[in-house]
Amino acid sequence: MDNLQSYFLYYLLIISTSIIVQFSQLINKTIYKKFSLFIFWSALLFPFLISANRYGIGTDYFDYVALFHELEGYGNIFDAIKEGSYEPGWIILNFIVKMVFDNYKYVFVLSSFLTLFFLFKAIYSYRDRLYVGIGIFIFMSTLYNSSFNITRQILAASILLYAVKYIEEKKILKYALLTLFAASFHYSALIFLPIYWVLVSSRNNNWNLLKKIIFSIVTIFIIVLFDFVFGFITSIEFFSKYSSYQLNVGKTDFNNLIINLPIMIIILMNLKTIKLRNKFIYDLITLYFIGIVLSFLGYFNNYIGRATIYFSMSQILIIPFIIKVQTNKYIKLFYMGLIVLYYIILFTYNIIIQNGHETIPYIWR
Repeated sequence: MDNLQSYFLYYLLIISTSIIVQFSQLINKTIYKKFSLFIFWSALLFPFLISANRYGIGTDYFDYVALFHELEGYGNIFDAIKEGSYEPGWIILNFIVKMVFDNYKYVFVLSSFLTLFFLFKAIYSYRDRLYVGIGIFIFMSTLYNSSFNITRQILAASILLYAVKYIEEKKILKYALLTLFAASFHYSALIFLPIYWVLVSSRNNNWNLLKKIIFSIVTIFIIVLFDFVFGFITSIEFFSKYSSYQLNVGKTDFNNLIINLPIMIIILMNLKTIKLRNKFIYDLITLYFIGIVLSFLGYFNNYIGRATIYFSMSQILIIPFIIKVQTNKYIKLFYMGLIVLYYIILFTYNIIIQNGHETIPYIWR
């Protein structure tokens, strides 16, 4: 597939998947609502097939292939987990593929399915409160192509987005287990463990605010001292295998603030409405702005770059909620058009023009 065909494929993928998902929500209020669930999940098929059957695209593609063959040198799965430098969940997934299929291709098949499954499941959980098609649109235009490269982390991020629902339901065990499951694919997901404490509401609003402030300060403090802390931990023999472990995706700077400015303005303009309509979505805004701060601090610490993904994922729920709660149909249409235009431009710049994550040209296998 040449470059032009690849452009067409990705644009078609973003638009068609989003429309199908949104259509499933629309017919849920008609006599055809019994088909709604089927249509919603059928939208997963197209992006799954494109992701699962890719070959050689995504910056880290052949690193994952090399790991699959490297694990063949270990006597058993326990030795691989003990001596390998990758997370246990990813090692286990590779071993399962080795035993069942004996073909590295299925590492991408399984990881693609898990990523999309948890992402779709997370958005479906909030179907009564937001436009699901917009949520899928935001994911497809920001993180879908990223999953071809930073596969483990986007998988972890999708699991964390789904886990967030258990904060609202105050089910700490389920939240903790899902967070640990996410961390089994990328250790950086552990930063989300204290988020339960930060976001779970109490009757004391002052305490709720104080928790958010404390978490933000502690997070910034850890980032500033991360090189020292990471160096100390990996100096311990048991953790020395992680001394070359990389979290960074590159240096960030004020450009991130400028790029995110339109979304920040939309959120701030609707802050009061969000707070009145849904307290939990309002609390998620804290995560989004922590992500903005982290993206800036990544300029000072290269290792923290990817942590922003977990926090910025909250926009997948916040923005569709803002659009849905608009009471004026013209304002609603204006926001919808503005959001679609913004994310299409963002996708075009990052993926089409810059070829971020090296997903062009697309190669099917």
